[in-house]
Amino acid sequence: MGVLAVAAWLATAVAPAYALTSAGRMELLKTYQPVTWFSAAELFAPTNVGGFEANVRLRWQNAAGTFSTTPPGSTNPTREEIAAVGNSQCQAGLRNPCWLLDESNCNAAGGVAPATLACYQNAWQATGPRRVVYGRVFRSRKGWALQYWYFYYDHEFEPQLVTPGSATLTVQHEGDWQSITVVLSPDRTPRWVGLGGHCLGLRRAWSAAPRIGRHPVAHVARGSHAGWFADGSKRVPRRADCLSKSENAALDGGGVTVSDTVTEGSVSGPPGLPGLGTYTPTGVVLLSPAQAFTRYPGAWGEREFADIVVNGTTIASGQHGYSRPGPSHLGRIWTHPIGATRRWPTSYKTFR
Repeated sequence: MGVLAVAAWLATAVAPAYALTSAGRMELLKTYQPVTWFSAAELFAPTNVGGFEANVRLRWQNAAGTFSTTPPGSTNPTREEIAAVGNSQCQAGLRNPCWLLDESNCNAAGGVAPATLACYQNAWQATGPRRVVYGRVFRSRKGWALQYWYFYYDHEFEPQLVTPGSATLTVQHEGDWQSITVVLSPDRTPRWVGLGGHCLGLRRAWSAAPRIGRHPVAHVARGSHAGWFADGSKRVPRRADCLSKSENAALDGGGVTVSDTVTEGSVSGPPGLPGLGTYTPTGVVLLSPAQAFTRYPGAWGEREFADIVVNGTTIASGQHGYSRPGPSHLGRIWTHPIGATRRWPTSYKTFR
């Protein structure tokens, strides 16, 4: 076969793989849609973003550390207004983040106090929420990445702590995004599963990953919504806990071990799956440019609040960073999902 003939053959053999129709992408996503097993005491389930968008104020950083709803912000933004904002509308030093979607019914400053969490639960339920997962198909010459993005109305992290002294640690913020990634080879043979959690993630070969047929099973930690491959008490290493070096040093100094709580409560998954008993069927919504929220560049919630005390010393109290940005603004997990998840460890046992 000549060079031109080979080139022509490659064009016909490879090009269609890069040009799946929406129906083809949806079929692929449904084939590998995960089963998500939530902890028994979990207060929030993955939901559609529409209810959250309907309850937010759009705030922009008009001065250092100050966020305002005055134009170009808005007290009652439309989806189009949220999608149209850009970082050029903030001064160069005020772009991290330039924007906040502030849930208008509740105040994150209450942290994980029962009344605060009840406020977010009630606001979420009042929207008539739907249980959905947002699906995306990524293709490169290295293979396929099927990404499943889960949106939670609120994040209420209250880990288990083991320490020879005394310690408290809580982190709360609005609008939490988490992901599960299934990686396929170029010929669509399943290779591995990546479960996002905190500021890292875990990877497991397809042959070793817990599954129901072609559907990987993820156990979701209470409050943090981190994904794990089994239930139990799961230690969160310093490298993954999203805290600063000084905060981690304080935890190290106090001998504090931080762990997720992962138990078996309610279950969600693809409709019609046998063997699960009573569970909540979850629909897949295809992520595409038509989903306006994918263009929004800011934080999905107001300021994050944390409380960290080790042996009577307050390490952090009050404002503590920001809520997470949306999927398309989370760096390599979006731009290079195959390479990003391939670098994730298969276990945290060797991590501090």
